[in-house]
Amino acid sequence: MTSARRRPESARPGVLDAVNRLFPTVPVVGNERSDDLASAMRHGYEPVGPLRIRLHGR
Repeated sequence: MTSARRRPESARPGVLDAVNRLFPTVPVVGNERSDDLASAMRHGYEPVGPLRIRLHGR
């Protein structure tokens, strides 16, 4: 694992704390998969389903 791949794991708690302080009523979502999903789940994220993207006007 490279140092670039380890940064999200170590940064995630601080980022989540900052987001929760700034926007306490807004849900936090992500689009992680594989090892990144496992890392997010260790920090309290819960998988809710597949990502859906809708484009308007195309």
